[in-house]
Amino acid sequence: MNKQLKTALYMNAEPVREKLKKLFKILSKNTVGDIPSDINSMISGLFDNLTLENSPATMGTNGTFDVIFTLDFDESFYNQVISAARALKVDVTHSFSL
Repeated sequence: MNKQLKTALYMNAEPVREKLKKLFKILSKNTVGDIPSDINSMISGLFDNLTLENSPATMGTNGTFDVIFTLDFDESFYNQVISAARALKVDVTHSFSL
């Protein structure tokens, strides 16, 4: 007898959303106007450093096998970006330095 196993895959991106909120909050305090290009490049690089973590699968109430993947940034790369954002200073002539 062949039984089919129904599987539902879910993606939780909440950790990425929260980390981006934190990063942009820091940047809004430390910059005036545009974000410097080197910081922009680092932010873009975050999306090249994503990790997937799977939680234990559960059996849903409708008999579906539920698998939830959590999307997050690589912690060490994210910490480098946060450190660079915190170190960003604006002088009175609006030039940026790290």
